[in-house]
Amino acid sequence: MEKILNSAFDFFAYALPGFCILASFFILDPTLVTSQDFLELAGRLKVGSSVAILGMGYAVGFAVTPLGRKLYKATERTKFFGWLNKVLEGNLTVNQENETGLHLSNKFALAREMAPNNFKLIESWHVYSVMAHNMAVASIATLCLILTKLALQKPPNADFWWATAFVTLVLIVLFIFNAVKFNTWSVNDLNGTLKAMRLPERAQQLADKKD
Repeated sequence: MEKILNSAFDFFAYALPGFCILASFFILDPTLVTSQDFLELAGRLKVGSSVAILGMGYAVGFAVTPLGRKLYKATERTKFFGWLNKVLEGNLTVNQENETGLHLSNKFALAREMAPNNFKLIESWHVYSVMAHNMAVASIATLCLILTKLALQKPPNADFWWATAFVTLVLIVLFIFNAVKFNTWSVNDLNGTLKAMRLPERAQQLADKKD
C-alpha cells in the first residue's frame, strides 16, 4: 500500500503537472488550430512517446514545485483570496489554538509513527496542495503560450483561443486557491492530531521510560 501511495503522490504532484507543461508547447504548432486538431494529435501519439513525455514531465513537475509553492505563498494572504474564501467557503484560517510549537519535521514524525491513520489523511491534503500549485504553474505556462500564439500566429478562430485563455486564467485562480486550502487543512489536521491525541506528551513518556 505504501508503494501505491508514493506512486500516486509522484504521479499527481509531479508527473501530471509536468506532463501538462510539456504538452502545452504543442499550442505553438501552427498546424494545430482547433480542438479537433489536438484530439487527432493525441490519437497519433504512441504509447512509448506518451510514457517518455510523462517521464520527462516528472522531472519538470519536480523542478517547478518551488515556483508553485512561492506562487501560492505570495497570494494566500491577499484581500482577493480572503474574498474568494468567503465565496467558496474554503476555511483558509489556520487554527492557532492547536499550535504545539514543535518543528514541522518533528510534527510529521510524531504523526507518522504514533497516528498512522491520521497521517494518511494529512499526507493526502499535502498531495492535493502540491498538485494544485504545480497545476497552477502549468496553467500559467499554457496561458502564456496561448497569448503567444494569438500574438504571433493570429489563428483564424481567435475567439476560441481567447475563450480558452479566459478559462485557463480561471483555472489558475482556482488551482492556487486549492493549494492554499489543502495546505491549510493539512496544517490544521496535523496540529489537531498532535493536540487531541497528546502525541508530544506520549512521546516524552516513552523517552523517559527508555532513560
